Amino acid sequence: MTPSKSRPTRSHSIDDELKALRDAYGETLPARLVQLDTAVRQASAGDPSALEMSITGAHRIRGTAGSYGFEDIGRFAGELEDALTSIQAG
Repeated sequence: MTPSKSRPTRSHSIDDELKALRDAYGETLPARLVQLDTAVRQASAGDPSALEMSITGAHRIRGTAGSYGFEDIGRFAGELEDALTSIQAG
């Protein structure tokens, strides 16, 4: 049985779903980056709880950004997480 011309192929619908997920993540990413920036600024002012929030925020972005096609942002977040973790360790 051949696929109907009116129905998208399986790979097409998966590609559409992946694009929709990427687009949705891309819409939330600027707010996530603003939250991370705010936490880093508070941490640099000496707030230890903000340092932990910065590490957690960077870690989350590191883990998801690359998965959604934002490799450079994921890489930067990873470098930031590593630097903040080093600062936390003293």
